[in-house]
Amino acid sequence: MNIPTQITIIADSNIAELDNYFNSEILTTEINLIRMVGRDITADIINHHQADALLVRSVTQINKTLLENNQSVKFVGSATIGTDHIEQDYLAEKNIYFSNAVGCSKNSVAQYVITAILQLNKVQKKSAILGIIGLGNIGSCLANYADDLGLKILAYDPFLTKEQMLDKNPHIQPVNFQQLLTQSCQKSAYSACKFSAIINAIRYNKFACTFNKILAIHLSDLSFN
Repeated sequence: MNIPTQITIIADSNIAELDNYFNSEILTTEINLIRMVGRDITADIINHHQADALLVRSVTQINKTLLENNQSVKFVGSATIGTDHIEQDYLAEKNIYFSNAVGCSKNSVAQYVITAILQLNKVQKKSAILGIIGLGNIGSCLANYADDLGLKILAYDPFLTKEQMLDKNPHIQPVNFQQLLTQSCQKSAYSACKFSAIINAIRYNKFACTFNKILAIHLSDLSFN
């Protein structure tokens, strides 16, 4: 395998600590790092610099329009969890390797949610019930924090079997959606997508209430129409 004498990288200037990771010491070759606003990364810019790699955020659309006439790009990295801005099938057709930052924010988000629940509800941990919808990267991380705090955990995920849910945390209690709602009351919502059925259920309070029960609705790992 031939190692290039220089790698040219075009990167979104809002990605933190670029110099600490994309430098000649770490990558063992000379690096030409070009920073620019993500929305300004165009086909003409990429071709002008003959970029080997693109480091983007969600504001840059990686698609056929951007790369159709390009032969230099070999890697696209996105500093995001989501991939809606990336045409992955097209990258595969062009043999361009792609990677994103799956799970990069799971600890900080789960810590924020659990802290907000404890602060806003002043719960007594031993009698508190936490309901989690979606046991993806963030939902399962939240379950682990809640387990460490001694909370009872109810969980619902339409994409996982009971066994798969218990593999993520053996102390959770898998339930259906209605059970989760009726056995939980106070609610704290974190949402990165639209799930109108759940939001409407919360809005109209279509579930029973008791004092020391909490509903933490986590939607970021679910994708519903």
